[in-house]
Amino acid sequence: MAQEEVRKYRLWCSEKEDHAGAVRTNEGKLRMEFYPRELAPGVENELWQSDLLG
Repeated sequence: MAQEEVRKYRLWCSEKEDHAGAVRTNEGKLRMEFYPRELAPGVENELWQSDLLG
């Protein structure tokens, strides 16, 4: 997937292998989603360059 195609980013817990460490409420899950336009300048590019996405 190309950076330009991303609609939103979600935090994922690599230890538990689930969405943001198994947040149980919908409100909690929404807090773990980030839209590119909401990120501080440079954050999205840093995510792509540091190989943190996958």
